[in-house]
Amino acid sequence: MTETEIVGGLRIGDLVEDGAFMELKLNPPPEDHVQEAECTEALQQYLKLECLDLDKPSYDGEEPFTAIAKDMTNLLQNGKIKKKIIREGYGPTADNLSTVKINYNAYVQFEAQPFDSTYARKSPFTFTVGQGEVIYGLDLAVQSMKINEKAQFLIDPELAYRDSGLNRIPPNSVVLFEVELCEVKETLKNRPEVNEREFKHVYPQCVALCAKGKDMVRLKDYQGAIKQYTTSANKLEEAILENYEEQLKCEELMVRLYTNLLVCCTHAEIPKRGCIFAQKIYEMAKNGTFKVSAKVYFNHAKCQRMLGAYKQAERNFQQAKALEPGNEEISKELAILKKAKEEYNKQQAKFAKALLK
Repeated sequence: MTETEIVGGLRIGDLVEDGAFMELKLNPPPEDHVQEAECTEALQQYLKLECLDLDKPSYDGEEPFTAIAKDMTNLLQNGKIKKKIIREGYGPTADNLSTVKINYNAYVQFEAQPFDSTYARKSPFTFTVGQGEVIYGLDLAVQSMKINEKAQFLIDPELAYRDSGLNRIPPNSVVLFEVELCEVKETLKNRPEVNEREFKHVYPQCVALCAKGKDMVRLKDYQGAIKQYTTSANKLEEAILENYEEQLKCEELMVRLYTNLLVCCTHAEIPKRGCIFAQKIYEMAKNGTFKVSAKVYFNHAKCQRMLGAYKQAERNFQQAKALEPGNEEISKELAILKKAKEEYNKQQAKFAKALLK
């Protein structure tokens, strides 16, 4: 066996065969390499403190992975792969021989920094399921996932790196993978044909995209969230509805998506686009079974204020206040609006005076 020198993270695809180590040269092709300092800095963004033994009371003296496992279920009956879903996906699970694209962070116990991370490399990992291109435990884990799903897996050393060990991976280590299944390319030809626009197929995809957008909002990535919500809304707009029940479910999700888009546009300071989504909600409310929420009036008013449409903004703030009279944020925004109007009127008076000279 050759001895390996690791630079930054490891690549799982090269570690499958027992006892076969890879060697990372100092100057590989630029597209395949991240400088050691840059990689280390990137890995710091994905620290997972749960992997450390911090003697927290919640652990009750247990090792970190034992505590993490309590929130997981057995993927295999023997418990050698455990799973916890962080975000639900949609559609069927990845079949054997499918080509999949994943993002992941991989950890060992007592190390907060991942030993490998596609996020740090800014390059998703693509492989074919069931072909031995990754460790067996990860292969089985991905086969349990749906598109857009995000999940954590604890994998027994027997299904991971076994007793070999490898620099940052001690021998006989249980490993924790946090995986996001980005894409599945089907290779099986026997799957029955379906109309992808049917609501029953579109709806779970849209819900999953909505959940992904929500994750991005938490990270204040409003542009990324807008992309997810817009994709979801476009799919839903073209969905084929078969009955009244599907119509109600479609309407409920569409209103939620347009509301989320309005809120994100407000945060991202894209007021014109925000007003478009607000108008879509008002149009739906005319013939729909729902009432416009205070959130919609409030965020629409903020967009109008940004555009200098102060009269319309005040009207919508008052609509929001009527629905939520105790909301302090609305009162604060009304005060900001009043100040903006006063400043605008001063500027207009100054301009008019200058014209008369």
